[in-house]
Amino acid sequence: MESHTPGAGGHAERDALEAAPGRVAGIVEAAERAADELREQAEERSRERIAEADRAAANRVSAAEEEAEELLRDARAQAEAARNDAVAA
Repeated sequence: MESHTPGAGGHAERDALEAAPGRVAGIVEAAERAADELREQAEERSRERIAEADRAAANRVSAAEEEAEELLRDARAQAEAARNDAVAA
């Protein structure tokens, strides 16, 4: 019967197997750090896009208010002219 005596190859294999959990833990930690960084970047981009949308909405509201004021001025001027025409008639 052949007996198996661990040689240098056996020690290296055993050492590699013993080191595997540490390497896996390091890989998992690196992946978690990368995921956290990606999440933070995505959240920052979301905040920037929301702020940009808020600014765009405020600009649209401002433009609509200006247009409404102009329409109101025109309507008042037309009403004044119609009143003046009615009084003159």
